Amino acid sequence: SSFAITKGFRDEIGLANYDDFIQCCIKTFRVMREEKNLALIMSLAPTMFVAIHPRAKVKSFMSKALMLDKDIESACRRLTQKIKNAPESYKTYFKNALQSLRAASGSRKVLL
Repeated sequence: SSFAITKGFRDEIGLANYDDFIQCCIKTFRVMREEKNLALIMSLAPTMFVAIHPRAKVKSFMSKALMLDKDIESACRRLTQKIKNAPESYKTYFKNALQSLRAASGSRKVLL
C-alpha cells in the first residue's frame, strides 16, 4: 500500500520533525503488531467495514497493510522506507492534483 504524505506536509513540519513523525509511525506500527492488539484489530476491522467490503477483503487488506508476511524488523524497515519516500511519490502528487480538480469542479466524489 502507498502513503499519501505530501511534500507540503513534510515541508510544513520540517525535516527534523518529519524524522520524529516517522519514528512515531514506526512505534505505533509496532504496537499494532503486538499479538493482543493484532488479534483485536483483525477481529474488529472486518466488522467495522462489513457494510462496504466483504470480511475476507478487509482481512486481506489488513494483513497486507500490517505486512504480516514479514517479521517485525523487516516490516518496520519497509514501512520506514515507504514513509520516507512518500513525499516524493509521483502517484501521491497525481492523486492530489486530481482531488484538487474534482474539488474545484464541485464534485463530491472522492478518489480512492
